[in-house]
Amino acid sequence: MSNYVSPEYRELQEKIVQLQTQWQESIEPGIYEHALEALSVNNRIPLVMRLTLPVDSKLYLAWVGQLVDLLADSIQGIESPLRQALKSLDAAMVEEWVAETVAMNTYYFEKFAAKYQLPEWLPHFLAEHAIRPYLRVLAQNCESVVQGSVQAEGGQACPCCGEPVRLGQIVDKGEKVLHCPRCEYNWRENRLKCSHCGNEDFETMHFLTVEGEETAKIHVCEKCGGYVKVIDTRQYLAKPAPALLDLDTVHLDFIAQQNGYSPIS
Repeated sequence: MSNYVSPEYRELQEKIVQLQTQWQESIEPGIYEHALEALSVNNRIPLVMRLTLPVDSKLYLAWVGQLVDLLADSIQGIESPLRQALKSLDAAMVEEWVAETVAMNTYYFEKFAAKYQLPEWLPHFLAEHAIRPYLRVLAQNCESVVQGSVQAEGGQACPCCGEPVRLGQIVDKGEKVLHCPRCEYNWRENRLKCSHCGNEDFETMHFLTVEGEETAKIHVCEKCGGYVKVIDTRQYLAKPAPALLDLDTVHLDFIAQQNGYSPIS
């Protein structure tokens, strides 16, 4: 585990992942069927930006409430002002939160935080984690309209939710599989290929390694300046959820960025 992450924060994230797994089970698996049937294959725009997430506002608010319960145990003095602020969330506001989360508009949530005198990061944190079960159900059912990765502006993105590509795993017989820690969609890619610009020139593709971490490499591209963390999980007794693997390897992000590389090329 990364020394950059406290045991308490790692435990909090693990509890959130467990909650999200439970929440996901309450979503009808076929909820996107008709919307997906109406879409054609498009590898330029992330899928979530091409449809409307059918979020149940009551479920969503209940999930946000459970997240508040978790945070209240970890952060003193936050529960009362936060619950007061969340009273403003009616069905219309939930729809707005969902839309702004999909758009990754953190500025919107910073304004909400300022209005209710909350920590700047908090509203977006709640909104993001409450939407992930819907994103993961979408990821499980989207293969017919997404194929491979999306060449988004500024680099590669998850074809399902648009999250910047930053995490891969070596699996089975040595194949590289990119994993989205946000929606958990995954897709295979050539091992010697930049996940951001598609560069396959071995002279400009390199690996950064960390002493004592034989299973971890940072794939870096001199052509576009992008990087991806690639973890060989074949020897793992239990593979962590992508979000937790991403968190456990956050020190690799710091190393890559200190060397001038970016997850958004």
